[in-house]
Amino acid sequence: MNLPHNIWKRRIEEDLKGLYNHPRVGIRNVSPGVDEVNFDLILHGAAIVSHAGDIATEHTLHVVLSRDYPYQMPIIKWVTPIWHPNVYPDSSICIGLLKSYVWKDTNSLNEVAMALINFLTSHDATDAANSAARTWYIDNPEKIMEVKRQDKLVEEQLKIPKRIVIKARQTIQPTTPHPIQTKTGAQSAQAVAPQTVTKIRINK
Repeated sequence: MNLPHNIWKRRIEEDLKGLYNHPRVGIRNVSPGVDEVNFDLILHGAAIVSHAGDIATEHTLHVVLSRDYPYQMPIIKWVTPIWHPNVYPDSSICIGLLKSYVWKDTNSLNEVAMALINFLTSHDATDAANSAARTWYIDNPEKIMEVKRQDKLVEEQLKIPKRIVIKARQTIQPTTPHPIQTKTGAQSAQAVAPQTVTKIRINK
């Protein structure tokens, strides 16, 4: 089941525009095609990225929107390192919204992004995709608290309005912030600055 092509295209464009309004989200490497749209979703927020407890504040996920979107949920895989109980070894994500029996065609990419941002500092121990990470999270509660503190710092640093420039219906020009660098164990971050402009056009 899928939408007529022009409606499918318009739906994706509207969903992408919804993402540009959020300071903790960026989009890169958009590859629109006739039957699917691929792009990298950038999340700004603190998360544990190794079993040593290292913390990073910028994360890249690869997103595929098939021709069946929004009836079929997005296919999302983690690209940058992540140490999380709910990320599978193949980098796919175990999260409530991205389950076939939960996903609805009324869900948006903005809702997905919000769920993933919350996912960075939370986990579901009852539905673990990585048992080693699950055990590590249970054994290191102080590290979980530290990553939550650093995430609050990132959130404060990103309270800067994003400028959005839109040309015509099919051309979207977002600005993406540079990554914030947060040191493990220290609450310090660099200022956010505008980055390059990316043009997005979905082909007919």
